[in-house]
Amino acid sequence: GWGAEVAVAWATLAAVGIPPTLALSSLVVLATAAANAIAVSPGNAGPFELAAMLPLAGLGVAPEPALAFALLFHLAHLAPVAAIGGWVLVREASAARA
Repeated sequence: GWGAEVAVAWATLAAVGIPPTLALSSLVVLATAAANAIAVSPGNAGPFELAAMLPLAGLGVAPEPALAFALLFHLAHLAPVAAIGGWVLVREASAARA
């Protein structure tokens, strides 16, 4: 749920050296959720990163760590889905051959 999203944002902020706060983590989650509502590209690449970077820029975070956060935060959302999807695809293909 939302608590898990905020926890992932908190951990990702800390991982790239940006001091995490509950308010900042929550704001980033809110901004990226809004960007996902208007997805315009596969995997929402681009709008997601922009939405993740804007709150950080507003607080004076330099562009480089903000981009690092945005990419890592997006990866944290896409990697599990891709891994599970790949596993299901292989499982179903194996079952179809049997």
